Amino acid sequence: MRKSEFGKLKSREDWRDKFAVWASWNANGEYLEYTVPKGKKLYAWEGPAASQELGEFYLKGGGIQIVLHPDHLIPSGLSKRKLTGWGYGTDTEIGNFSMVGVPTLQTKMGDYSLAAKLEHKPR
Repeated sequence: MRKSEFGKLKSREDWRDKFAVWASWNANGEYLEYTVPKGKKLYAWEGPAASQELGEFYLKGGGIQIVLHPDHLIPSGLSKRKLTGWGYGTDTEIGNFSMVGVPTLQTKMGDYSLAAKLEHKPR
């Protein structure tokens, strides 16, 4: 994503929801920046992240992402790894599916809405 998109993120949960990144895909904690070296080109696709659904869980997506082939990156354009400040590790485990960064479900009597930014899609 562009630096401007990254700057809008407030938390790991915000990142997971806007960029539809399941915890099992990325445990998070670090990022790096890439600057296209002067006189070089970088071929990539840019557009909104698709939503993702897994059972009752739904990540809405919509964040503007950049997709590229990592072999096209020139090492001199890569920064050192930086901390997101969101931490590492697993917050919760459900079977073989890690729920790192996904808000905990909250159930109220007669109300089965999901907490935080998750949305429930009825079948």
